[in-house]
Amino acid sequence: MSAYLIRRLLISIPVVLGVTFIVFALVSLAPGDPINLLLASEKVTPEMAERVREYYGLDKPWYSQYATYLGHLLRGDMGYSITTRTPVSQSIKRCLPNTLQLTAASMIVALLIAIPVGVLSATHRNSFLDYVSLTGSMLGVSMPNFWLGLLLLLLLGLQFKVLPIWGIGRLSRGLWDVISHLIMPSLTLGTSLAGLLTRLTRSSVLEVLSQDYISTARAKGLAEWAVRYRHALRNAIIPVLTAAGLQFGALLGGAVIVETIFAWPGMGRLAYGAIQQRDLPMIQGTTLVFAICFIAVTLLVDVLYVFIDPRIRYD
Repeated sequence: MSAYLIRRLLISIPVVLGVTFIVFALVSLAPGDPINLLLASEKVTPEMAERVREYYGLDKPWYSQYATYLGHLLRGDMGYSITTRTPVSQSIKRCLPNTLQLTAASMIVALLIAIPVGVLSATHRNSFLDYVSLTGSMLGVSMPNFWLGLLLLLLLGLQFKVLPIWGIGRLSRGLWDVISHLIMPSLTLGTSLAGLLTRLTRSSVLEVLSQDYISTARAKGLAEWAVRYRHALRNAIIPVLTAAGLQFGALLGGAVIVETIFAWPGMGRLAYGAIQQRDLPMIQGTTLVFAICFIAVTLLVDVLYVFIDPRIRYD
């Protein structure tokens, strides 16, 4: 296992470098000048603008800027934001825990809905419950995040006033304050993922239920819940877990809209603002963190395979 982990970590290095190179090249070749955007509302002379451009190294060719950026990155320096004049690492350190909190809560919501409903749908195939499950999962997949978020905001936040409509909860104000601020954003993000995972869970469990060892387990007199969850679900969960890990990146990307709707101070809003201002150091920093998070989650999913299915070995 240790050799496999080391090999995966070594493979991740060129992936991360490739991500930084592509993002740097695309932003550098895009039209517009971030310094002109920054100083548009200020009375500055061309000489002052040139000094600011030279300070950030924007007067050099993009490949020279990229080499300088990599050199600073290897020393743990992500640079300074052009817009806020603060260290990029400081902004990411402030926003990343909020986004991870929202993404983890959304994934928990999706799995708590998808796994029980998917198993019930598979064990009651072609029944009314199965049709309701398939219809609900189709609605969840096709429902836009922004529409569901605004609907929850209108009903639970403004109409019935049972949940806070914006911001993030603080543990110092109590656990319920944290949970209440998480409910609507996590439901908004987790619903579409729940629809996808429900259908995948149903198809995987249906395939496993047709295997001979399931018939043997029932013939031995095992309780139906044991057959479903200890035998069928455990062998059917691998593709579900794979899809959940891959969709983690989609949750990070989808968090941009949800964080904007609910004024959630996370990485999505940080990246969106950086793109609007063409803040290259901030764009590079947020993209790099997104890539590292995605690589870490996929590696964690691969490790979980070993604990779920003893037949899987990486030796």
